[in-house]
Amino acid sequence: MLSRKYFGWSHYSDVMDDGTDIDDNGEVMTVERVRNYYDVTGRADYVRPIEAALDQGLLVANSPSDCFYPLSTLTREDAAVIICKAFSIAPAEKDVLKGFCDVKKVAKGAYAALNALVANNYMYGVTDTEIGPKEGMTFTCCNIIFDNITRTVSSPAWAMPTSGRQLARIRPLLKCPTENS
Repeated sequence: MLSRKYFGWSHYSDVMDDGTDIDDNGEVMTVERVRNYYDVTGRADYVRPIEAALDQGLLVANSPSDCFYPLSTLTREDAAVIICKAFSIAPAEKDVLKGFCDVKKVAKGAYAALNALVANNYMYGVTDTEIGPKEGMTFTCCNIIFDNITRTVSSPAWAMPTSGRQLARIRPLLKCPTENS
């Protein structure tokens, strides 16, 4: 579970979309842009939130053969990376993870994000001495993190559409994942 209501973000199909993909130079593409993971299709509950996270740049699918493994547990370190991207949380100046006995288990690419969440008191260890980077992110832990973040900072607002699609007659939807913002 990435968050309560997946940050409240709109899915690209919630706006009028003519389905035309546009490349980074503004040219109409003849081949559809890779937008999704190979194993994220259909009408399952997880499809729209994962596609919205892709549109926001929180996740990256580089090829049609990439897999997300949506039925597997999201680790605490993977969740930290996604949360830091979503809320634009800067890396912490102080290394607070070094005090945990399992710090060597933290993936190199997740270290800064996990450290930033712990340093800002948004996320806590699974115990006083273990950070548990490879353990699954629980719904309760995710709610604690989001409550801690939204109590102290407001996430940047964004307007739909954000995908690289050409849209006709669109009314942007302004969204902010911080409640009552």
